[in-house]
Amino acid sequence: MARNQLHRGVSVIARPSGDYLRWVDPRTRRRREQRLPDGMSRKEQTQAAIQQKAKLDAIARRVATGEAREIEAGVDLVAEWVADAATPQTQKNRQQTATLLYELKQTMGSRGWDELVREDLIRFRRIVGKASCRKGSTKNLRLQQARSFLSNLRRLGHRLFIEDSAIADCFVKFKEEPHKGGELLSPAQLQTLFLDLEQRDPELGLFALVLLCTGVRVAEGISIRGEDFVFESGKASVLRVHASKTGQLRNISLKASPLATRILVGLKSIRGDGLLFRPDAKGSPAKRYDSWSHSLRRTFKVMPKSLRATNAAYLSRTPQFSSIFTVAQNLGHSIQVAQKHYVAASNLLDVEQGDTIEGIAMIETIGRAIMRKCGLDLEDVERQIKKTHSTTDKDFEERMWSQLGQAFGGVSAIQLAEMSQKMPEIRKLLDSMRRRGFGNEHE
Repeated sequence: MARNQLHRGVSVIARPSGDYLRWVDPRTRRRREQRLPDGMSRKEQTQAAIQQKAKLDAIARRVATGEAREIEAGVDLVAEWVADAATPQTQKNRQQTATLLYELKQTMGSRGWDELVREDLIRFRRIVGKASCRKGSTKNLRLQQARSFLSNLRRLGHRLFIEDSAIADCFVKFKEEPHKGGELLSPAQLQTLFLDLEQRDPELGLFALVLLCTGVRVAEGISIRGEDFVFESGKASVLRVHASKTGQLRNISLKASPLATRILVGLKSIRGDGLLFRPDAKGSPAKRYDSWSHSLRRTFKVMPKSLRATNAAYLSRTPQFSSIFTVAQNLGHSIQVAQKHYVAASNLLDVEQGDTIEGIAMIETIGRAIMRKCGLDLEDVERQIKKTHSTTDKDFEERMWSQLGQAFGGVSAIQLAEMSQKMPEIRKLLDSMRRRGFGNEHE
């Protein structure tokens, strides 16, 4: 065993199996060893020990100043990072990345995460490249999450020798395949699809109508409960869903689809506040998802994402959603994603503008036929809608008379209502405000 004043605290040990460096970790206070490459000369071994001594001194200084924390024995930094995920889906993705990080850790020998070097980052990218995931976008997601892990190390004071510029240089993105978004379906294709669904599987047809008219994903659709559908006096029709990808709550406006409102009103009147689609089905959410998704894909040859993409394209052709911002908000997407994959592609379709999605697709009659075959009472649905709308109109009118009266210098609502009988312009103004949804609590 040889020692040298230049690397005091780091020993060079010769064993039959090879030469090693030995030192005491300034964080864990535990002894550690690292095997040296075979064939190193005594001078090279000494230089390796001096470099290790410099690293240990740097770590010790950061621990002393509080910039780095001491690592408790047995703490798994990767597991901590996975458990700290904000949503279940993010945690699932981090677990897959964690497997690759553990594989990298095995190649690092006795070195800890605080001793990462540039070569480790290059090695990790190779590990990702050889992983079972085939898509370039998935591999890039693994690199992105590895960046998140490294940022977490830095926040905790465990990333000492790797700068952000080195990470950017080593984590070069993989080539991604062209985005395979859903196919945009023409009105003729939608009519053929839903006629087929009406004849062969009306229940699936009703579910597909909700996917098309609301733009929800299959995982979101099977989780819709009656309590998620807001249809009350004085409030716009809204469907609240928990996004399957992010877990965040999203409000979907149904202004562009009266058909979706009718379907949800009918289902809620039968099944209450519980699940609206196959509430008695057994099995995990994954099995319930497959039962709907596979039937659409295999039996009727349509991808569920095509219904979502078509919803976005048709939404942009309605006056209520002529802005890309409103389309993106309804879908729960960023502006860039909605513009790139949905709205821009819709310009390639020969589709006229219309007031509703089902009107543009010309499937209103087919939709009603599917509702009847599923046992929904159309007359009762219309009565419920008319009752709610009549109450909404009455409340709206009283509120508008009051606001207009104040604008006319304190004229009472009753006086203004009487004036409207003699002044058609006031009545036209009120009707215009109602059509635009002015005063609605959810606008």
